[in-house]
Amino acid sequence: MLQLGKSTHGYFLRNMLGPNSRIANGLVDMYRKCGSLKEARKVFDETPERNLTSWNSMINYFTLHGQSETVIAVWGSLLNSCKIYGRMDLAEIAVKKLIELEPNNGGYGAMLANIYDKHMI
Repeated sequence: MLQLGKSTHGYFLRNMLGPNSRIANGLVDMYRKCGSLKEARKVFDETPERNLTSWNSMINYFTLHGQSETVIAVWGSLLNSCKIYGRMDLAEIAVKKLIELEPNNGGYGAMLANIYDKHMI
């Protein structure tokens, strides 16, 4: 299955069918399901416009493979992106998940307050 996925990925690259978030999300999900973190992360990192599906695919990969510290880092990256782009809806989700993972870290609530302050003016 992994070899077929790599062939498909190569086809997209050779025929300049990307970067496209739908294609990238499919590739990340395929690599994730095949257990190939290196390739999944490379596609994710090269995706210029990540959407909720993109983030979910990577978070699910790390969660399934017991990499809780990386999950926290990815949620933190999503939260930082929300701060930059003013996505309060996603910021609230990210903070909720981060607090579930690290209930004693008060910094996440403070960051959410800063995002509201910056974008609600």
